[in-house]
Amino acid sequence: MRNKIETIFGFDASLNREMEDSYYSPQMADELAVLQKRVKKSHPFAKFRHTADDALAIQLTPQSMCFDAKVLWDKDAYIVMTVSTHRERELPYADLDRYGIAYSDRSFTSLTKTLARATKLIKDTKSATGERVLEKVMQGTVTPFGRGLQQAQEKLDTLQRDVFSSMGHAKNKEALLEYSLAAMEQRPVRADIRHQIEDCTNKYLESKRDLGDSIAACDGLQTLSIYKLKNVDKVFFHYRDTTAGEMQRVKHVDDVNKLPQEVLAKLSVLQATGIDAMESIGYSYDTKVLTSIGCVTRDASDYDFVEDAMCVYISPETMVEVEALVGY
Repeated sequence: MRNKIETIFGFDASLNREMEDSYYSPQMADELAVLQKRVKKSHPFAKFRHTADDALAIQLTPQSMCFDAKVLWDKDAYIVMTVSTHRERELPYADLDRYGIAYSDRSFTSLTKTLARATKLIKDTKSATGERVLEKVMQGTVTPFGRGLQQAQEKLDTLQRDVFSSMGHAKNKEALLEYSLAAMEQRPVRADIRHQIEDCTNKYLESKRDLGDSIAACDGLQTLSIYKLKNVDKVFFHYRDTTAGEMQRVKHVDDVNKLPQEVLAKLSVLQATGIDAMESIGYSYDTKVLTSIGCVTRDASDYDFVEDAMCVYISPETMVEVEALVGY
């Protein structure tokens, strides 16, 4: 549900406030009381909030960033809404009408008349923990963040290909062989090939300068994704571990100032520039890049509990510093 999670299941959502009225004693159906006992038995740290007559909001674990489930007892059935439910088969219209289920809630609402089924729906819920929210937002941002750097590198690759293609494929192979033989035989490279390679190299360097310093500065940089979750002090970062077979790593620091200086400097430039002043990545409106500095996405705002999602492009030396930080 992405941007519906906080408004439907959030602790502070108006529909999830504790029902308190000094002049009225809230009703609690026996069916809900029994359900609460069952959930409490399987989840000792679960918390319950009585939000209306015959209505409960349930937080299964302290790590949940919102309520995991909301349960109502109506007439003869449990109406169970969970944060991880996504129905592919919709409830019949007659049931929506009979139990007053809003059309907008149908995709995450289940209906059952048995205690066992209601209990199972709640137990099977995948909580919206910080780790799970982070996983979801990373799935949507890691690829475009990488494309932001790739976009500049593609310009350099195109330039290199165009410059050296003037030699022709056969001549390129001949030059490669000649340089290899000269190194092995410890002799000078043939003058005609050396002059041709030097001409192409000088042309490449001159054209590279014409592309601008920011494009040239992307050469050899690596991507470090940065995420800040709401109400969580930690700053999470993601990168490909170059020492472990390109394994994906997620770590955190409890203070952003513990990150290397190059990371902090580029984060500062991104925030000062603002997303509207950056260049689009391909045809994307939501993800923008500041060449050689980093990338910012608007998409993360669709995921509740995410405060910031961006990346910086850093040198291999700085990445070594990052890899030395405490693991998550």
